[in-house]
Amino acid sequence: MEFLKKLFGRKRSSTTRADILRDLGFKIRDLRSDDERQMEREAYAGLSLGPEIDHIVDELTRIGSIDGFLSMQPGGRFNENRRHIRAREIGEELNKMGGLDLMKKVAYRVKSRLGSGLCGELERAWGYIGEWR
Repeated sequence: MEFLKKLFGRKRSSTTRADILRDLGFKIRDLRSDDERQMEREAYAGLSLGPEIDHIVDELTRIGSIDGFLSMQPGGRFNENRRHIRAREIGEELNKMGGLDLMKKVAYRVKSRLGSGLCGELERAWGYIGEWR
């Protein structure tokens, strides 16, 4: 049971699930680039991207916590594709500011705060903004 608490517990720290699995003796193959793995480590360590971007991360965290990034129905805060309108606008702003790398850095920070599930929603909400896939 302790294994499951460590792996799926709600508490967020500077340790990723992959780190926990490695500590428990599992072999993990991470196919991401070294740069992308470093982005994730920095996000979980809470390193700042500067006041403007940190404010954007805070806003996305609020959106994810309150509304989510996807909806079952269009309307209100969600576009015809059922994606959160403001979250998409933020994705477009980030793309203009720093492209795919900045979007990834922000997404990892959202993931460190909200977990993989809501970050997966954000990833889908940002679909086809710039190079985001």
